[in-house]
Amino acid sequence: MKLEKSGNSISYHKFYEYIEEADLLNYWFKDQPIVLDEYLETFPNWIYSSKLNIFNGLSNFKYRYASLGTTQALDWFHYYTAINNKRLRLLPGEYPYNRDVTPFNYSNDFVNDYNTLASNDTLIISLPFSGNGSYASNYIEILEHCSKHGVKVLIDCAWFGTCEDISFNFDYECIIGVTFSTTKGLNCGNYRNGIFFTNIENISLSVQTEWKHGIHLNNFLGLKLMQKFSPDTIPLVFRIHQHNICNKLKLQPTNTMHIALGDNSWKEYKRDMSGFNRVNIRHAIIEDYKING
Repeated sequence: MKLEKSGNSISYHKFYEYIEEADLLNYWFKDQPIVLDEYLETFPNWIYSSKLNIFNGLSNFKYRYASLGTTQALDWFHYYTAINNKRLRLLPGEYPYNRDVTPFNYSNDFVNDYNTLASNDTLIISLPFSGNGSYASNYIEILEHCSKHGVKVLIDCAWFGTCEDISFNFDYECIIGVTFSTTKGLNCGNYRNGIFFTNIENISLSVQTEWKHGIHLNNFLGLKLMQKFSPDTIPLVFRIHQHNICNKLKLQPTNTMHIALGDNSWKEYKRDMSGFNRVNIRHAIIEDYKING
């Protein structure tokens, strides 16, 4: 049984079949339509259409910008941190990209005590959380502390579309940006597209959005998939298979379908300094799906 340490999501054949059956590639190449405005209008409605998750407060943000997956939004936040002479902080178990593209100091920069966060810091929190497929520990207290002490926060919702029972309100003063993508939830990893919500007007993402300097084929495919498939598709199809695999391997299922947690016998899957033994079971889930339907 193939298991992984990565964060890659379940590959669902229905997404690819729809692109082929609807002849979307030939349709786009014929006229090369620019659908960015429709894409940016559709994405929030797609998020709110989930019946398995509840997200509130996105309407508090004035601006919506196109992003290449969530990565381009994360890159902007790294830039924001640097030009404001701040220090990026991460919770143990966080998405390692943010660590690896930054001069990150393991000893000093992980947040082992959120009370150490101060106004010269910035913070990225993934939701669902990269370390455990659910919520970051003490996330409410962390956000309240950040709001009180002037710590700017970005929320990375890259795993939306693969999760259930996640409820969150973005109405915290400290949150200056929220980013979503279709990479995981609609299997758009090879044609990445995403959205960034913020109240900051003059940034690189705003210029690129205004000038429509995006990858228009990616936005087109993301739009068509959002119009066809609910963000609850992967949880509804694969929840039972997640539980089947977790029962077989004696793992703990999480809110995120491809992520399970193990006890100390799974310590080879430990995430950074977090203590989470995070096991990616996506291939095993697909095997179970093929056998049991």
